[in-house]
Amino acid sequence: MGNKVYIIGPIISNDNQKAYDLAGVNAVSPNKFMSMLPKNNSTIEVYINSVGGSVFAGSEIYTMLKEYKGKVIVKVVGLAASIASVIAMGGDEIQISPTGQMMIHNVTTSAGGDYRTFEHTAEVLKTANQSIANAYHFKTKKSLSELKIMMDREVWFNAQSAIGHG
Repeated sequence: MGNKVYIIGPIISNDNQKAYDLAGVNAVSPNKFMSMLPKNNSTIEVYINSVGGSVFAGSEIYTMLKEYKGKVIVKVVGLAASIASVIAMGGDEIQISPTGQMMIHNVTTSAGGDYRTFEHTAEVLKTANQSIANAYHFKTKKSLSELKIMMDREVWFNAQSAIGHG
């Protein structure tokens, strides 16, 4: 059908791609993903099997898919978890294998410092959660409040429930 593009392994920052490549570990950064996109804006099939990873790298890949001029067909062939599920929302059409799964949850991080650092980090995470919920909202048309509740619960979807939730 179209050109095949693969998101296999964690979603990482551009700075980490070389280390993963040298170690022979599958991973996708925004720069690597951009290099896989055809220049002629033909239809692409984006195969996803990823546990997720960097929110900001994933957001960049999601935006590339949304801005791509050709048709984008996303195929969840294994797992689209965390930020990989957000990337999947960038497709014009999303297909999921009968054995595939998707997972949505709140953004997570690690922090160290005093109470001010933790209060600031909590605000950053809330803002990031809102951004992630936007991608789900635009695709599913579910309310942001419903999506935030689902993200708070960390919801895992099989193929049937993913389709049922839009």
